[in-house]
Amino acid sequence: FLEQPGYHLGEGAVAMILEAEEEARDRSAPVHGVVRSCFTSQDVSCDPMTFSTDNVQLGETVQACLAGVAGARLQVFGPENGIVDGVVHQALEGLLPPDASRHAIRSQLGDSGLAGGFALAAGLLAGQGASHVMTLSTSRGGVQAATLVERKSGR
Repeated sequence: FLEQPGYHLGEGAVAMILEAEEEARDRSAPVHGVVRSCFTSQDVSCDPMTFSTDNVQLGETVQACLAGVAGARLQVFGPENGIVDGVVHQALEGLLPPDASRHAIRSQLGDSGLAGGFALAAGLLAGQGASHVMTLSTSRGGVQAATLVERKSGR
């Protein structure tokens, strides 16, 4: 796909293969993480070119994603684009364990939702002692997403 006319990599790029853990192990591929939950919501009041400022809806998405992982050491990556920063902070208030580490991914050119894959790869590969990595994404059109991945050793 890199040879497609008009296709340019920008800001950074990452490619991850999502497959069944057993299939990866059968072919001796390193397993960096296992997706435990993924939730998406959409603020229908948004037009196709705006970000949602509904921190309640994002908070509900985060809560749904975190269900069933009490006690996990959590590393959270969220967007930082000047539009939704306050929304994300308000949505996370009281939802995360006190020892959760928070990291911001700034998208210079594209939607912050595009930074979600990059954040997930950074969290899985960087480590920092967390047992789980959660990414938050917000995109134009009011789309909000949370993905929770359990870190594996990469072996």
